[in-house]
Amino acid sequence: MADSRASSTENLLLENDETAEKSLQNAAEHSRKESPKTIILFCMFGFMVCFLAGAVLTAAEDILEKDLTEQTGVVWVVYSIPFLVFTGFVTWIFDRVSTIIIVVSFFPLMVFGIAFLALPNITWLKLVGVFLVGTVDCVSEVTAVALTAYFDRVTIMAFCIGSGVSYVIGPLYYTAMTSWFKIHPKVVLITLVIHPIGFLSGFVLLEKRRDKFRSNSFLTTDTKTLEKTDYLSFKSKCRQSCLLLPKILQLFLSFAFNDLAVSGVTTSIAFKNSPFSPADHYKYYLMASFGGLCLGRAYLGIVELIKPGWADKILIRRTWTLVALTICHVIILVLASIYRFLPNVWVTMILVFSLGFWSEAVFTNISVILGEQEDYRMRELSLGMSVYGIGLGNLGGSVLSGYIEKPLVMHCFHTLKHNSLCFTRKL
Repeated sequence: MADSRASSTENLLLENDETAEKSLQNAAEHSRKESPKTIILFCMFGFMVCFLAGAVLTAAEDILEKDLTEQTGVVWVVYSIPFLVFTGFVTWIFDRVSTIIIVVSFFPLMVFGIAFLALPNITWLKLVGVFLVGTVDCVSEVTAVALTAYFDRVTIMAFCIGSGVSYVIGPLYYTAMTSWFKIHPKVVLITLVIHPIGFLSGFVLLEKRRDKFRSNSFLTTDTKTLEKTDYLSFKSKCRQSCLLLPKILQLFLSFAFNDLAVSGVTTSIAFKNSPFSPADHYKYYLMASFGGLCLGRAYLGIVELIKPGWADKILIRRTWTLVALTICHVIILVLASIYRFLPNVWVTMILVFSLGFWSEAVFTNISVILGEQEDYRMRELSLGMSVYGIGLGNLGGSVLSGYIEKPLVMHCFHTLKHNSLCFTRKL
C-alpha cells in the first residue's frame, strides 16, 4: 500500500515537472517574439533611469548654489555611493522580494530626496537628498535590468536604447528649462518626482512573466528531496558572483577611465584657435562625451530593430578589447594635456566622443552576453550585478579625477604663457 502511494506521488511529481517544463518552454518561445509594447516599456525604463541621473548631475552646481568644482565633485561622489552600497544587496534579495514592493519603495525615497534638494539651504541635507535620489536611480536600474532576464535579450537592447537617448535628453532638459525658459532650478528638480510614477505605470503595463516563471519553477520539484528549486542558494549566488568578477572588473575599468578622462583630463585641454572661449571648452567636451555614451549604449538595439539578427553579427564577445580601447583613449588625452600635440578642439572632441562610445559599448555587449544564459535565475543575478561595475567605476572615476586634474593643470601653468588655456571650466 505504501509503495503504491509512493509510486502515485512520484508520478504526480513527474507530471508536474513535465507540465512546468512545457510551460517554461512555451514562455521561452514566446519571449523570442516580444511585442512592441514590451520593447517600448523596457525602452522607457532605461530612459527614466538615465534621465534622472543626467538631470541631477547636470544640476550639481545649482544644487549646492556654489560655482566650485570641488563642490560639484562632491555631488557626483554622493550620487554614486548608493550604486556601491545597494546594488549587490538588492540583486541578491531580488528573487526573494516581490517586484511591486521594490517599485513602490521608490515613492518615499524620491519624495524625501527631492524635498531635501529643493526646500532647505543646508548643504548636508541637500547631499542627503542627492543620496536618496541616487538610491532610487540605483534600485530602479537594477530592477529594470534584472527583469529583462525573463524576456528575450532584445529587451536589454531596448533598455540600452532608452538609457542611451536619455544621456543626451536628461542634461538637455535641465539646461533648457533653466537657461532657455528661465525656470528656477528647484522647480525643475521637483518635476523629477514623476520618475516613480512613470516606473510604476510601466511595471503595471508590463507582462508579469517573472511571476509565471516563478510559479512554473515552484511546480518543478526534486523527486528525492521534495525541495523547491525556485531560488538560488547562497552558495550558488556566491559562485556566480565570483564568476562575474572579470565582467564587473571590465565595467569598472571602462566607466572609471571614462569619468576620469572627462572630469579630470579634458579640464586641462583648451585651444587658442578654438571658436569658443577656453572656459566653454568643458561644455563642448561634455556634449561630445554624452553623444558617445548615447550611441555606445544604444547601437546594438538600434541595429537589431532595423534588421533583426544583425546585432549578433556585430556583437563583440571579447569585451577586454573594448576596455583596452578605452584605456588607450585616456592615455592619449593625458599625453595631449602634457605635451599639447593635438591640433585643435575638434580632434579632442572626437577622441572624447570615441571614448564615451567604447566605454558604454562594454556594458552593452556584456549585458547581451549575460542575457544568453539559459537559467533565468542566473540571468537575473548576473544582469543585476552588472550594474555594480558601473556604479563602482563612476565612483572611482569621480574620486580619482581630482587627483589627476590638479597636477595636469599645474603643469600647464608652468609650461604655457596663456594660463586661460589650462582650465576649461569657470572657476
